[in-house]
Amino acid sequence: MAIDFVPVFKITVTPEDVAAHYKSLGITDYPKNANGMPNMKTNRNVCKTIYAQKEKQMMEEYTQLIEQRRKEKMAEACSFRIDTSRNEDCPICMEPMQGRSILNCSHVFCINCSIEHFRTKQNCPLCRAEVCGPAAKASLITLPDQTVATIVEDNLGYVYPERHNFDLYNFILTSASLFRENRKADAFHFTNDIFEEVRKFGVDVATDVKSWYED
Repeated sequence: MAIDFVPVFKITVTPEDVAAHYKSLGITDYPKNANGMPNMKTNRNVCKTIYAQKEKQMMEEYTQLIEQRRKEKMAEACSFRIDTSRNEDCPICMEPMQGRSILNCSHVFCINCSIEHFRTKQNCPLCRAEVCGPAAKASLITLPDQTVATIVEDNLGYVYPERHNFDLYNFILTSASLFRENRKADAFHFTNDIFEEVRKFGVDVATDVKSWYED
């Protein structure tokens, strides 16, 4: 029994990637380290953009690979062979054939028309002779768990002026420490401040997920 393995991709963004990104935009004035390479922390938003671009390219290539494998499996499951030795009109699309699918019943169609037909039908388009079993349902590509984890971790690490330049964890820790030390502190305002930052964090994560699907 054949087993399909889903590949696991690791996406990394390097200082060289950031430098190349700025170069492509004609930008030379950006935060750098002492060695002249981009500062990855300061250029966090650019890193995020490059990561999204790499991820999009990876998923497009992965989708193409899956589609190619699906077509190959369908061709194996169906009782036809592919022949490119002749060029004639396909009886389905009435266009010159680019490759020929020859069924067991001897009827011939172009490869693309055969693939499209056997997605929903299991018999010959002309004589209705059974050719293959039921067509497999195409599976939707979902947001990878690794990407979800990366989006969450990225947003946890972001610092904002309204958080006094803290990330979310250190903002909550600092706020809790100040509240504990100040006996006159208002519990309502403390809770409201924490809740508001957690709410913004959720919105940021949801926005990044939405952007991933739209891109």
